Amino acid sequence: MLSDKVLDNLPHEIRRRLEPYVEAVQLMTQTSNAKVLRSMAPSGVRGLILQRGKQGVPTTMPSHHRVYFDWTYPNDQPEMRELYTRAKEQQWNGDDLPWDIDVDPENPEKPIIPRQFMDFEALRTRGIRLTDLEERRLNASVASWMLSQFLHGEQGALFAAAQVTEAVQFFDGKLYGATQVVDEGRHVEVFHRYLDSKMNKLYQINDNLFVIIDALIQDSRWDVKFLGMQIMVEGLALGAFGTMYQMTQEPMLKQLLKMVIQDEALSALEGIAATPRPVERGLHVVDAVALASALCLKAVQAGVVVLNLTLAEDLCVHDGRVVGVVANRTGVGERLPVDPISFQAGAVLDATGHEAALVHMLRRRGLLEGRAGPQGEGPMDATEGESSVVEGVGEAYPGLWISGMCVQAALGGPRMGPIFGGMLLSGRRAAALIDRALTDGPGEAGAEPTRGGESLSEETP
Repeated sequence: MLSDKVLDNLPHEIRRRLEPYVEAVQLMTQTSNAKVLRSMAPSGVRGLILQRGKQGVPTTMPSHHRVYFDWTYPNDQPEMRELYTRAKEQQWNGDDLPWDIDVDPENPEKPIIPRQFMDFEALRTRGIRLTDLEERRLNASVASWMLSQFLHGEQGALFAAAQVTEAVQFFDGKLYGATQVVDEGRHVEVFHRYLDSKMNKLYQINDNLFVIIDALIQDSRWDVKFLGMQIMVEGLALGAFGTMYQMTQEPMLKQLLKMVIQDEALSALEGIAATPRPVERGLHVVDAVALASALCLKAVQAGVVVLNLTLAEDLCVHDGRVVGVVANRTGVGERLPVDPISFQAGAVLDATGHEAALVHMLRRRGLLEGRAGPQGEGPMDATEGESSVVEGVGEAYPGLWISGMCVQAALGGPRMGPIFGGMLLSGRRAAALIDRALTDGPGEAGAEPTRGGESLSEETP
C-alpha cells in the first residue's frame, strides 16, 4: 500500500491518477464484513476507480427491481392512505422562497459559511498564503461544493423514492410514495436553482456519494431501497443540512434549508400517524399526548419489548466498550440485595433525556474524559437546539450511543423547550447510524476505546 508520504513525493499528475485506486483499496481493506464488501465492491469500482460520476455525461445505472402493478386499485391500507392525504396538504412551492434576495457568495457581512470554517492558519504553515479576497473566494467555493453534494444526494433520493413507489406491493403505499417523490423533486429544484442563480457554480458528485447512490439504485429489494434511502438522508444529509443551517448567515439559504429540513421532520410525524396542524408557514404543532401514544404504539408494533418497572443499575464494559446493560426490577432492586439481570447488546442507546443516566455512569468514573463536553444543558435556545440535537447524535463512548435531549445533557448543548421535530429526527438518525455500525461491525463507526475492564455500579431509575 502506498503511504501518504510516498504519494506526497510523486509528481502531481501521477498522484492524481493513483489516488482513486489507493483510496478504493484502503476503503475495501477497512471493511471487515465480507457480505458488505461483496455488496459494495462493484459500486466502489464504478465510483472510486472508474469515477463514472465525473465523466461529463449522464450516468446510466441498471435497475433490478420488479415493478408491481395492481389493476384492482385496492384501498386496504387506511393508515397509509391517511399519510398520503396529509402529505398532499403539506406540500410547498419552491417558487415561494425569497428568490429576490441578492446573494453575494463573497460578502463577509453575510457569509454562506463562516470565515473560520477553513483553517487558513494551517494553510499558511504549509506555505500557502492567500489574500483576504482569495480566502473569501475559497470559502465560497467550499460552500458551493457542499451545496452541490446536497443536490446530488437529493437526486439520488428522488430516484430511490421513485423506485420504491414502483416496487412496493400495496397500492396506498404507492400513493404515499408518490408524495415522497414530489418532496425530493422539490429539493432538487431549490438546491439547483440556488446554485445556478446565486452561487453560479456547480461541482461534480463526490465519488463516495456516487458509490452510495449506485449501490442503492441497483439493489433489487424495495425494502432495502427504502431503508438505504432513510440512512442516506437521515445519516448523511440531515446532519449536514443542520450544520449549514446553523452556520450560514445568508438569509435566502437559511430559509431554503429550513423548508427542506421541515419536510424530513413532517415525514417523521407522518410515519407514526401523528397528525401535525399547520399554524403558520414553517410551524406545525401536534397534540403531545397523541404524539407520545403514537410513538409507544408504533414502537411496540415494530417489535420493541418494554420492560415496565425496570431500572438500569449498571453498564457492562469489556475491553473499553459498552457491551450490555445490567437491570433489575424497581421494587426489588431498591429494597432487597437481589442479583440483577445482565443483557448483552451490540449497541446501547441512552435516550433518557435530560438525566443522560447512562452517560452519567461513565462520566462519574472518568471514562468520558476527552470524549464529551461539560455535564448538563446550556440555556434555552430552541433554534440552535433543533439542529444540534440531530447533529450531536453519535457514540459518547464505544458501544454507548446518545440521542434526543441526552445529546444536549451529555455535550452541554442548549435546552429546547417543546420543540419535537429535531427530537424525532435525532431518534431516526440514531437508528440509522447504529444500524450502519452493527452492519459494519463493532468499532467501525465509533470512537477508539481508551480504558476497559471496569465494573460499573450505580443505580439509576
